[in-house]
Amino acid sequence: MTPLSVSDIRTLDDAAIASAWTPGTPRQGDEIMLIAATHLAAFVNRLAARFPSRPAIVAVRGRGNNGKDTQLAAEQLKRQGFTVFDVPVPNDASPIPPPPIESVPVPCIVLDGILGIGFSGSPRKMAADYIRFVNQIGSRRNTLVLSVDIPSGLDADTGAFASPNNVVRADFTLTMGAPKKAFTDDSARALCGSIALAPLPYPADRRTIVDASQTDFFTETDFERLFPPRRPYDSHKGSFGFVDLIVGSSKYPGAAILASLGALRGGAGLCSAHVPASIAPSLTASAPELIVTPYNAPHLDENVLFHDLLPNLKPKHILAIGSGLSPLAYPAVRTLFLSSAKAALASLRGIVVDADALNALAPLNAPLPPHCVLTPHPGEAARLLETTPEEINRNRTAALAELVKRSGCVVILKGAGTLVGAPNRQTTLIPTGNPGMAKGGSGDILCGIVAAFLAQGLPPYEAACAGAYAHALAADFASVRHSQRSLLPTDLLAEL
Repeated sequence: MTPLSVSDIRTLDDAAIASAWTPGTPRQGDEIMLIAATHLAAFVNRLAARFPSRPAIVAVRGRGNNGKDTQLAAEQLKRQGFTVFDVPVPNDASPIPPPPIESVPVPCIVLDGILGIGFSGSPRKMAADYIRFVNQIGSRRNTLVLSVDIPSGLDADTGAFASPNNVVRADFTLTMGAPKKAFTDDSARALCGSIALAPLPYPADRRTIVDASQTDFFTETDFERLFPPRRPYDSHKGSFGFVDLIVGSSKYPGAAILASLGALRGGAGLCSAHVPASIAPSLTASAPELIVTPYNAPHLDENVLFHDLLPNLKPKHILAIGSGLSPLAYPAVRTLFLSSAKAALASLRGIVVDADALNALAPLNAPLPPHCVLTPHPGEAARLLETTPEEINRNRTAALAELVKRSGCVVILKGAGTLVGAPNRQTTLIPTGNPGMAKGGSGDILCGIVAAFLAQGLPPYEAACAGAYAHALAADFASVRHSQRSLLPTDLLAEL
């Protein structure tokens, strides 16, 4: 979904209110607010389920629409058994200071409904005081800040804010109806935390303005369109594809395990890991569901490639290659992708190229098979483009475009604000994820997830967007349970 301006969102909101209006009654928008509040309460429940004990709810609400959404959600949560602390924000004419921080219970989830999309400039004194109050609570352990629609103090169009002390620093933002233009700004998005979308009943004939921009936002609604909630009753393991993983080495057995578990948790029907015999027992012990196909060499080489691997790559299979291979495998990878051996790749339904397989192809000067998905982090992207990670991060959109141009295929550029690109497609921003993912092994799991989504029939671009989104959202929910600092890549698996 495309990020929209405040003006466009108000147009859609008005259309939604009109469509929900019962003739003969005032047009107050209460029905739409109730829908928004119900989404908000449901999202709070998803977060609360990951706390060790039920958190209290601290509803900090202004007098605008966001404050009303927050109030309605707080009332629903109270009826559901949550302890709710209602903290209305006074106006400047009747100033009341925020309650003492010590009076706020821990654990808690703070609902930030102070200011909404109509705000710009600097917050007034009372709003500023309560913004600082929210941030003080959020700095304590076992607390989360959930902003309603947009962090208070952030301009929804420009992403500007008066000062770091005058804007809420959220862990999660549940935005209503459509993403805001501000979310495309890196500094603004850092204040939002993980961004989720609460869909509103916008009339279908008024949604055309959503197609106007070049930057797309992948949301849970998009994910749900790709994956039905239930599998067909008569499904079997063959219904969900076969993933071959060429991964691991004696130095990096863990990468092979993580990529394989990502493919299994991602829903592939069958997964086969082709690994050195020396690490095969560790894979079998870690995932008994996995088909382990060992080869008698310490690492992937051309002899293994031609005699052990290529004969096992069957038409319509998915190939995931690269995680933990080590630099000793570079010649074999180059042979597979850049020589006559690449003909064996044409019959595959999809290929995920990760980690050392990417490094082996650097610098990237020739197109790859169009059904590939590349998954570089900034360091790998820099090697592919013969530049530096700093240059990649200086203009991530341009770097992504160049990677797509050179490779001719789908690219997931990982990092803060993961981007997905493909030939003749919009650039898609993944609004989920957190710094807890900055740990070795996270990308290996992503490799497996994307391969699993390809195996289940998604085209490469859709598999890349959905895989990156699910991977990062799993990390967001896992960080509630474990904290970002202590988060391990394996913690993501239970949240998929």
